[in-house]
Parts: sequence; structure tokens; C-alpha cells
Amino acid sequence: MPALTLDGAAAKLSVVAEVIDPEDYPGAHRVLLSVIEDLRAMGRKG
Repeated sequence: MPALTLDGAAAKLSVVAEVIDPEDYPGAHRVLLSVIEDLRAMGRKG
């Protein structure tokens, strides 16, 4: 199911962030959380 909005994309990535163990991939997990916040901020502006 494709995401049709920035908030939808952020929601899909949030699911991934929940299942990835931050201890296994700490750097990737931080970047993922940062991207989610970026998408949410962009969605609020648009």
C-alpha cells in the first residue's frame, strides 16, 4: 500500500522503527527517527 502523504510515509517508517532493535543498528535507528520527524515537519508546513 503506497503512502499518499508525508504523514503516511512517516507512519509507515514508524512501524519499521518499532521493529528494529536500536541496539542492533543504533546509527540507522537514529537516522530513521530523524527522517520520520523531518517528514512530519514537512507535512505540517504543506
